[in-house]
Amino acid sequence: KTNNNYPVLYALVSPPRRHAFKTPAQFVFLGQGSFEIARQIQEVESKFPKSVKFLLGFDESKAKKILGAADILLMPSRFEPCGLCQIQAMRYGTIPVAAAVGGLKDTVRHVSSFGVFREGGRNGAKNRRSRKKKVMGNLGNGWLCDPDDQKALARTVVAALRLREKQPELWRRIRHAGMAKDWGWAVAAELYERVAREVGARRNRGFKESNK
Repeated sequence: KTNNNYPVLYALVSPPRRHAFKTPAQFVFLGQGSFEIARQIQEVESKFPKSVKFLLGFDESKAKKILGAADILLMPSRFEPCGLCQIQAMRYGTIPVAAAVGGLKDTVRHVSSFGVFREGGRNGAKNRRSRKKKVMGNLGNGWLCDPDDQKALARTVVAALRLREKQPELWRRIRHAGMAKDWGWAVAAELYERVAREVGARRNRGFKESNK
């Protein structure tokens, strides 16, 4: 797709970042676009067949199955006017790691910190409890990255995998935060109506002031 941020996506499949594929995680790529990027992903797939699967072309049925089975959705778009994939993913309990653009920024609430993992130091235990409390108090439903920062995307994916392994209860809460969100039209319609009422009220106030 034209909005895919291929340079950022390439950060996960380029030689300096391929250590990520040596983790127990498995990566599934679905889609089509740049021939060169497709070739690179196929190359990684051939080297790590147990960790990487590339499905060339788009298939809605396969996409839904992947979203239903995955733990994390990577959505490193250059732009995204709305974005349905991240909403569908959260409904399935799949946590999005996305670029902070457009509709992704509007729907993915960034989990405040990975600091819960930074242990050690003289007051290590106390600091860990403090950071954990902070993270729990600012719980989001996914992670957002700078769309032009390749390293940030790779770091976020690795950190998310580590969080899933080390903090399963926190991971469960993040999943449920996404699953519990109501994305129905009733909510959207109410927001539109609220905006319309506010605009109408401001217009009426302006009209009355101009007639004084």
